[in-house]
Amino acid sequence: MLTQKQELFCQEMLKADQSASDAYKKVYNVKHGTKDATIHRAAHELIENPKVSARIKELRGMAANAAVLTLDRHMDDLRSLREEARSAGQYGAAINAEISRGKARGFYVVKTEDVTDPLKKAMGRMTPGDAQAALDALEQVRAIRTKAKVSDER
Repeated sequence: MLTQKQELFCQEMLKADQSASDAYKKVYNVKHGTKDATIHRAAHELIENPKVSARIKELRGMAANAAVLTLDRHMDDLRSLREEARSAGQYGAAINAEISRGKARGFYVVKTEDVTDPLKKAMGRMTPGDAQAALDALEQVRAIRTKAKVSDER
Protein backbone atom coordinates (compact mmCIF):
# COMPACT_ATOMS: atom_id res chain seq x y z
CA MET A 1 0.00 0.00 0.00
CA LEU A 2 1.32 3.44 -0.93
CA THR A 3 1.26 6.50 1.26
CA GLN A 4 -0.82 9.43 0.11
CA LYS A 5 2.30 11.32 -0.98
CA GLN A 6 3.67 8.31 -2.86
CA GLU A 7 0.36 8.05 -4.76
CA LEU A 8 0.48 11.76 -5.58
CA PHE A 9 4.09 11.36 -6.73
CA CYS A 10 3.04 8.53 -9.08
CA GLN A 11 0.26 10.69 -10.50
CA GLU A 12 2.61 13.63 -10.96
CA MET A 13 5.01 11.37 -12.85
CA LEU A 14 2.39 10.98 -15.60
CA LYS A 15 2.29 14.68 -16.37
CA ALA A 16 4.06 15.68 -19.56
CA ASP A 17 7.40 17.46 -19.50
CA GLN A 18 7.99 16.70 -15.85
CA SER A 19 10.97 14.87 -14.40
CA ALA A 20 10.96 12.71 -11.30
CA SER A 21 12.72 15.56 -9.47
CA ASP A 22 9.97 17.99 -10.52
CA ALA A 23 7.29 15.57 -9.31
CA TYR A 24 9.16 15.07 -6.03
CA LYS A 25 9.46 18.83 -5.43
CA LYS A 26 5.78 19.35 -6.09
CA VAL A 27 4.53 16.54 -3.82
CA TYR A 28 7.02 16.71 -0.97
CA ASN A 29 7.12 20.52 -0.66
CA VAL A 30 10.89 20.74 -0.90
CA LYS A 31 12.35 23.72 0.95
CA HIS A 32 13.89 26.49 -1.09
CA GLY A 33 17.66 26.07 -1.22
CA THR A 34 17.65 22.26 -1.12
CA LYS A 35 20.40 21.00 -3.39
CA ASP A 36 19.34 19.54 -6.74
CA ALA A 37 21.49 16.45 -6.07
CA THR A 38 19.57 15.79 -2.84
CA ILE A 39 16.22 16.12 -4.62
CA HIS A 40 17.40 13.92 -7.48
CA ARG A 41 18.62 11.21 -5.08
CA ALA A 42 15.35 11.23 -3.11
CA ALA A 43 13.26 11.05 -6.31
CA HIS A 44 15.42 8.22 -7.63
CA GLU A 45 15.02 6.26 -4.38
CA LEU A 46 11.27 6.73 -4.58
CA ILE A 47 11.15 5.43 -8.15
CA GLU A 48 13.29 2.46 -7.13
CA ASN A 49 10.65 1.48 -4.55
CA PRO A 50 8.96 -1.59 -6.14
CA LYS A 51 5.47 -0.51 -5.05
CA VAL A 52 5.95 2.99 -6.46
CA SER A 53 7.41 1.79 -9.76
CA ALA A 54 4.59 -0.78 -10.12
CA ARG A 55 1.99 1.94 -9.51
CA ILE A 56 3.60 4.28 -12.07
CA LYS A 57 3.56 1.43 -14.60
CA GLU A 58 -0.09 0.71 -13.77
CA LEU A 59 -1.09 4.37 -14.15
CA ARG A 60 0.76 4.63 -17.49
CA GLY A 61 -1.08 1.56 -18.75
CA MET A 62 -4.42 3.01 -17.67
CA ALA A 63 -3.59 6.30 -19.39
CA ALA A 64 -2.64 4.50 -22.60
CA ASN A 65 -5.89 2.51 -22.57
CA ALA A 66 -7.93 5.65 -21.95
CA ALA A 67 -6.29 7.34 -24.92
CA VAL A 68 -7.41 4.63 -27.33
CA LEU A 69 -10.59 5.63 -29.10
CA THR A 70 -12.70 2.67 -30.08
CA LEU A 71 -15.85 2.75 -32.17
CA ASP A 72 -17.89 1.54 -29.19
CA ARG A 73 -16.50 4.27 -26.93
CA HIS A 74 -17.11 6.85 -29.67
CA MET A 75 -20.69 5.65 -30.09
CA ASP A 76 -21.29 5.73 -26.32
CA ASP A 77 -19.91 9.28 -26.11
CA LEU A 78 -22.15 10.44 -28.94
CA ARG A 79 -25.15 8.72 -27.33
CA SER A 80 -24.43 10.50 -24.03
CA LEU A 81 -24.11 13.84 -25.82
CA ARG A 82 -27.39 13.20 -27.64
CA GLU A 83 -29.17 12.45 -24.37
CA GLU A 84 -27.70 15.49 -22.63
CA ALA A 85 -28.75 17.73 -25.52
CA ARG A 86 -32.23 16.19 -25.58
CA SER A 87 -32.63 16.71 -21.82
CA ALA A 88 -31.58 20.34 -22.21
CA GLY A 89 -34.11 20.85 -24.99
CA GLN A 90 -31.35 21.35 -27.57
CA TYR A 91 -32.92 19.22 -30.26
CA GLY A 92 -30.64 20.47 -33.05
CA ALA A 93 -27.57 19.33 -31.12
CA ALA A 94 -29.29 16.02 -30.29
CA ILE A 95 -30.04 15.44 -33.97
CA ASN A 96 -26.45 16.31 -34.95
CA ALA A 97 -25.12 13.82 -32.39
CA GLU A 98 -27.43 11.13 -33.76
CA ILE A 99 -26.37 11.90 -37.35
CA SER A 100 -22.73 11.67 -36.26
CA ARG A 101 -23.47 8.25 -34.75
CA GLY A 102 -24.97 7.16 -38.08
CA LYS A 103 -21.94 8.43 -40.00
CA ALA A 104 -19.58 6.61 -37.65
CA ARG A 105 -21.49 3.39 -38.26
CA GLY A 106 -21.46 3.95 -42.04
CA PHE A 107 -25.19 4.58 -42.47
CA TYR A 108 -24.52 7.68 -44.55
CA VAL A 109 -22.46 7.91 -47.72
CA VAL A 110 -20.50 11.11 -47.93
CA LYS A 111 -19.88 11.99 -51.56
CA THR A 112 -17.54 14.78 -52.55
CA GLU A 113 -16.63 16.10 -55.94
CA ASP A 114 -13.77 18.37 -56.87
CA VAL A 115 -15.38 21.11 -58.96
CA THR A 116 -12.46 23.50 -58.66
CA ASP A 117 -10.48 22.14 -61.58
CA PRO A 118 -12.48 21.41 -64.76
CA LEU A 119 -9.30 20.62 -66.73
CA LYS A 120 -8.31 18.01 -64.18
CA LYS A 121 -11.81 16.54 -64.41
CA ALA A 122 -11.66 16.46 -68.22
CA MET A 123 -8.17 14.97 -68.19
CA GLY A 124 -9.40 12.22 -65.90
CA ARG A 125 -11.73 11.00 -68.62
CA MET A 126 -9.08 11.05 -71.35
CA THR A 127 -7.18 8.05 -72.55
CA PRO A 128 -3.40 8.48 -72.75
CA GLY A 129 -3.73 8.81 -76.54
CA ASP A 130 -6.38 11.55 -76.20
CA ALA A 131 -4.19 13.41 -73.72
CA GLN A 132 -1.20 13.26 -76.07
CA ALA A 133 -3.34 14.50 -78.98
CA ALA A 134 -4.53 17.44 -76.86
CA LEU A 135 -0.96 18.31 -75.91
CA ASP A 136 0.11 18.13 -79.56
CA ALA A 137 -2.77 20.43 -80.55
CA LEU A 138 -1.79 22.93 -77.84
CA GLU A 139 1.80 22.84 -79.08
CA GLN A 140 0.61 23.58 -82.64
CA VAL A 141 -1.48 26.53 -81.39
CA ARG A 142 1.51 27.89 -79.50
CA ALA A 143 3.72 27.55 -82.58
CA ILE A 144 1.16 29.39 -84.74
CA ARG A 145 0.84 32.20 -82.17
CA THR A 146 4.63 32.52 -81.90
CA LYS A 147 4.95 32.66 -85.68
CA ALA A 148 2.17 35.28 -85.93
CA LYS A 149 3.77 37.39 -83.20
CA VAL A 150 7.13 37.35 -85.00
CA SER A 151 5.41 38.40 -88.25
CA ASP A 152 3.65 41.31 -86.52
CA GLU A 153 6.94 42.59 -85.13
CA ARG A 154 8.52 42.88 -88.57
